[in-house]
Amino acid sequence: MKISKRELERQLASRSEELLAINEITAAVNQSLDLNEILNHALEKTLQVMKIDHGGIYLLDDQNGILKIAVQRGFTPKFVEEIDSLRRGEGFSGRVVLTGEPLVIKDLSQDARLTRLAVQEAGFRSVAIVPLTSKGKTLGTLFVITLGQREFANGEINLLISIGHQLGIAIDNARLYEDTKKRLAQLAALQDTTRAMVSTLELDALLKLIVQQATDLLQANGGILNLADWEKMEDEVVACTGSMDKILGIRMGLDKSLSGWVTLHKQPVISNSMMDDPRVAQRIAEEFLGHRLMKGVVAPLTIKDKVFGTLVVVDKLKGTEDFSQDDLDLLVGFANQAATSIENTRLYINEKRRADQFRAISEVSRHLTLIMNLDEALKQVVRVIQQTFGYYHVAIGLIEGDELVYRVGSGKLWDDPDYQFKPSRLKVGEEGISGWVAATGQPFLVPDVSKELHYVHMEGSATRSELTVPILIKEKVIGVLDAQSDRLNAFDEIDLVVLQSLAHQAGAVIENARLYERAQQLAVMEERNRLARELHDAVTQTLFSASLLAEALPASWENNPDEARHLLQELRGLNRGALAEMRTLLLELRPAALVETRLVDLLRQLGEAASGREGIPVSVMIEGQGELPPDVHIAIYRIAQEAMNNAVKHARAKQITVRLCYRCADVEHPESSPNLSVLLSISDDGRGFDLNRVPHDRLGMGIMQERAQSIGAILTIDSRPGEGTQVTLLWEGKEINI
Repeated sequence: MKISKRELERQLASRSEELLAINEITAAVNQSLDLNEILNHALEKTLQVMKIDHGGIYLLDDQNGILKIAVQRGFTPKFVEEIDSLRRGEGFSGRVVLTGEPLVIKDLSQDARLTRLAVQEAGFRSVAIVPLTSKGKTLGTLFVITLGQREFANGEINLLISIGHQLGIAIDNARLYEDTKKRLAQLAALQDTTRAMVSTLELDALLKLIVQQATDLLQANGGILNLADWEKMEDEVVACTGSMDKILGIRMGLDKSLSGWVTLHKQPVISNSMMDDPRVAQRIAEEFLGHRLMKGVVAPLTIKDKVFGTLVVVDKLKGTEDFSQDDLDLLVGFANQAATSIENTRLYINEKRRADQFRAISEVSRHLTLIMNLDEALKQVVRVIQQTFGYYHVAIGLIEGDELVYRVGSGKLWDDPDYQFKPSRLKVGEEGISGWVAATGQPFLVPDVSKELHYVHMEGSATRSELTVPILIKEKVIGVLDAQSDRLNAFDEIDLVVLQSLAHQAGAVIENARLYERAQQLAVMEERNRLARELHDAVTQTLFSASLLAEALPASWENNPDEARHLLQELRGLNRGALAEMRTLLLELRPAALVETRLVDLLRQLGEAASGREGIPVSVMIEGQGELPPDVHIAIYRIAQEAMNNAVKHARAKQITVRLCYRCADVEHPESSPNLSVLLSISDDGRGFDLNRVPHDRLGMGIMQERAQSIGAILTIDSRPGEGTQVTLLWEGKEINI
């Protein structure tokens, strides 16, 4: 079935509008973490694009399984009350939540699944409902509903599904952000309860404060706080005070010090004769402190039955008094409180870092949605993730056939030429952690890659742990987002949630870029076809006529010189017309040249082309001069082009007149006038037509009106059968330099 140019243009415009809507909704999703704001904007834009007045969004309450109206448009409060609070499986939206599949009802009054009669009583007939999904879970529904019967096109349903997917991600992100804010608030409250001990949320300052308070509490001469490194089986002095202030940063094996013994055995200890205690690292004391330790007490710092460090206090009353069991009990109690404070501060810092990352990524993602080049978009994604989170390596691989091909990356493994990142290709489902994720569509968190059979080792790689998540478009895996760290256990569940959210963003970026490329290809193809038709219809026919005249000219010159002169004049006109047509087509191939060329020259060129093509005299008259904005310049040219084509092809005119008049507010002193208006008139003496009987979209009238409206101009068409046609355009600008 052959599709008309008008239909192609309509489809392209509709698709562009849909893409713009998706981009705007994606931008709104990325620039705000306020759920109500996101839902309102998305519903408003959806109804606007689909030209529907009524619709809403249900959100599912997981605890009670009830769907509640979150936002709506076009309904009265009483009607909303009537259709609110659907159970899972009840009614149309309840069914969509239950099945996770879109639902389209052409005539809901005839559908037995309708449970709320208020819908039928209000006169609604057709409805389309799509699920709001994220990570395979349905969070609610988006629905649009009409008073009259409506046949929803596949493109409209696909648009709704895409918006539903975007909203599902947005809901997840907004809820995650709200949970993070709640956790931060809880941690802040916990800090308030220990304010007597903790006066700062800066970890280093807190550690030093803990040591100082423990030392003061036990009237000791010095103290240290160690943090354990279980991977290397060492502990490190991270804070110290008093007589111990010279050993900051010292690391010691857990089997070579008293604090290490406490860490390994999870037991507090008193040592009032440290010079004779084999567990004490006397070499460290003598080498770094310059004296022997006399008495000490050590308590473990424990969270969830795991020791992560020790608190050490030495030499009570400068070593003149032994530490007692009461001292030990007091230190243990203090250490427990200190451990909680340290853990809470760590959590606070981590959660604050997460919140900052969410904000930073949200801001950057807003810009990513504007990038339509696929490779550039992917580079931006991995660069942002690697720099924001500080991962050792980040890469994106896309599925091509039965292989996962890494397209972009960031970090030492990718950027350092000595590594030559390998493998750049992995068999889906057969090779590597990424290959497994690409095959299953499930995220994979590996705390220690040395213990994972799926891991493919790369020579020189410092990767110790890895997190890989799928990139999906409409539930189909198209690739993976892979993050690697040079530390063990570097990733947690929050990293997984954040990275999966970013993978969804990457999927949206990839889909938008691909759709944009297809739209561009379609536009280029249509433009090429149009130019080919113009070349065939205009230039080819003109040149063919010129060649016939050229062949007949010698014989005519011999037989009838006067007729030959007439033919020569006609040949000259045809050649000038063909040249003008070619210049016009060349300008079409270089759109920028249309703006660079004076409007006066463009109109004269159109006149020469029309005159040469059909032999119709075209008179072009110009009054005044001026410089127009590029969009106005192009629109006036296109309207003149359409009007002259109609005059040549349909009017059977014997004369065409084009008049362009620049007018200034101050006629006597145009150079000082900031206001400029333009009047364009194209008239012919052709057969004319009845405006009331010719459809608005015939003869390009609809297109001309759209172009005029786009620049705020007034277009009028005056025609009667047998009395010719006149097309008039009036544009009045502001603050234009002339």
